[in-house]
Amino acid sequence: MSQKRSRVKMNVDIAKMRKAGKDPREVQKRLLDFFRKRGFSYEVHIGYLYHGQMTQEGWQQILTELKECGLAQFIHDVFVYDMPGKILVVEDGKQEYR
Repeated sequence: MSQKRSRVKMNVDIAKMRKAGKDPREVQKRLLDFFRKRGFSYEVHIGYLYHGQMTQEGWQQILTELKECGLAQFIHDVFVYDMPGKILVVEDGKQEYR
């Protein structure tokens, strides 16, 4: 029996990181650590974070936590897919995540 998992594709805003005086590598490491602490895994060659079934409500909780720790402001956009490829959540970067 296969386990259902969701994929998260996140693009960050490196220019915004530099403008804030942050090292982009350090911010991206903090983002990866943030997600790993919450049970996500990362596939380097594919560029997706993986998690058990993600819901829109679950993503909103994660976004709230990202805002609280100051990392959300560096996210440009996010797509959350279920494994067959259906998009569950889209954060388009037009919003300010502060």
